[in-house]
Amino acid sequence: MRPIINYRSAPAYKLSKYLKTILKHKLELPNKYIVTNAADLYPKDLYPSIPTTETMDILFRILLGKTEKKIAKEIINTLKTTINQNYFRFNNKIYRQINGLGMGNPTSAILMEVFMQSLEEKYMEHLTTNLGVSFYARYVDDIICIITGDKKEQILDYLKEQHKNIAFTMDKEEKGKLNYLDLTIKINKTTNRLEYEIYRNPTATDTVIHETLLPPTTTQKRSI
Repeated sequence: MRPIINYRSAPAYKLSKYLKTILKHKLELPNKYIVTNAADLYPKDLYPSIPTTETMDILFRILLGKTEKKIAKEIINTLKTTINQNYFRFNNKIYRQINGLGMGNPTSAILMEVFMQSLEEKYMEHLTTNLGVSFYARYVDDIICIITGDKKEQILDYLKEQHKNIAFTMDKEEKGKLNYLDLTIKINKTTNRLEYEIYRNPTATDTVIHETLLPPTTTQKRSI
């Protein structure tokens, strides 16, 4: 089970939003191996698994190269304050998530990238040089790879060894196609090129709320 926390009610929510703007300005993460959405491929239980102590150490080293040591320390100490406020209510009791990043915290997405990009830099060379990975892209916790050769199982075993908190599973293509995000990617054997279609989950009903209906929290005004 993933704890989905409504961080907007946490005492440090506004402070966390402010820290997010600072981090986005200071870090300029390279994003070498990620895609921002499915469109990037055309020519989500990860946050609680991120080790916060390691991430703070990585972030501190990055910030030291971009700002003064005093400012870097202030950012790290303030971030620790907001990270420790992962409170949520269940059955009229207040709980605190003690591991990982809160999914409702404004800084979680950036901190997740700080950790994952650092981890990817460590294992990427071996993947591409020795295990036949010719293409690699990640969207949050979904990775897509193009692999040449027969080392698929070795790749999965190698990734599982990288960090005790980060678990990897693998789905292989079937009948020349693979579903990734909201795309179905097919191999055209005639042209030896990739083709893309919209992927629809088998449970999809294509049912939408009619445009004239109001959400439950909306009060409709009536004229008298």
